[in-house]
Amino acid sequence: MAYLVFPSMRHSRFEHSLGTYYQFEKIREKLERVDIGREEVNLVGKLALYHDIGHLPFSHTFEYSFDVLKFLNRELYGEILRKVTGEGTGKHTAKLHEYMGMKILRGG
Repeated sequence: MAYLVFPSMRHSRFEHSLGTYYQFEKIREKLERVDIGREEVNLVGKLALYHDIGHLPFSHTFEYSFDVLKFLNRELYGEILRKVTGEGTGKHTAKLHEYMGMKILRGG
């Protein structure tokens, strides 16, 4: 409801993704100078635009519950994580919706 008081305060997933892609475009030239290759730079652009594609309804609340599951039932937590990431339960630095997004973008 804050947008009713502050009309420019909008934050839908669509607007957020466009803003992230806009920020990527501002650094694109710098990335190309680092010599990581045009293909990799384009991949970073796609990831910026689609970085939240793995969100489920109430995703952040669900992710908090998922983090709690890690302490309540380590085996179930590991099984879910393996299904989403295709990896073991090693050190994971991304959030669950980010892993799901990567899986979607890879076509899995």
